[in-house]
Amino acid sequence: MPEAEFVEVREEYRAAVRKGEPLQREQQLRRHDGVYRWHLARMVPERDGLGRITGWICTATDIDENRRLLASEKEARSQAEIANRTKDEFLATVSHELRTPLNAILGWTRMLRSGAVEQKSMPRVLETIERNARAQTQLVEDILDVSRIIAGKMRVDIRFIDLHGVVRAALESVRPAAEARGVELVCEMTPESAEFCGDPDRLQQVIWNLLSNAIKFTPRGGKVEVTIDRQDSQARIIVKDTGSGIPREFLPHVFDRFRQADSSITAPRAAWAWVSPSSGT
Repeated sequence: MPEAEFVEVREEYRAAVRKGEPLQREQQLRRHDGVYRWHLARMVPERDGLGRITGWICTATDIDENRRLLASEKEARSQAEIANRTKDEFLATVSHELRTPLNAILGWTRMLRSGAVEQKSMPRVLETIERNARAQTQLVEDILDVSRIIAGKMRVDIRFIDLHGVVRAALESVRPAAEARGVELVCEMTPESAEFCGDPDRLQQVIWNLLSNAIKFTPRGGKVEVTIDRQDSQARIIVKDTGSGIPREFLPHVFDRFRQADSSITAPRAAWAWVSPSSGT
């Protein structure tokens, strides 16, 4: 057995012998080949007709494989519990996000029907309703995309595109939200990074999501920067903000479904997207 456990095992053995009681414990024992494996060690007193101890029956059953299976089962159960909990959190978040634009649409619609909106404010009100309707449509599409990805039915339309145009379109989509939050949008694109082969709709969706999150977690007066350049045969898109960052320990899980990091960290962060014009990924 491991030397560090010898004193503890000896004391338990002596106590069992002194009291005449059975002893049972899971213990690592070294085999003849030097490998330590877990065993279920048992020691039971053997008594004569008068109840006096005449000896001890000792057994050691190899349970190493059982322990491994049990540990694996516990880990799987733990992961399933985490997945269920994070899925519930995700659904709660989605429910809240869906209600937010709905509340705005219903609120302004009631005001329009009641005649509480002045004529000069009509364009701004209609723009607000349209923007919230687009936001809700995007949320529904995002949820459907998760289902398509899980089912392996996500399709992409690969063709030659203007990557700069895709990014500009994404920027214009989020500009009203940035202005409302008092966040500055800055974009820098190198000329050689414009030509690209990919799916413009999916790319715009990715960039839109990155920008939306950056704006959402950037405080008023902050800045969101978008940079597009080319390194060898790859285009690189960087979205960087001065808002809350992602904890280092969460980074391995950043692409897990239904996972969300704690947004209380306030360090600046950057999101990187590498895309290859030869493969369209």
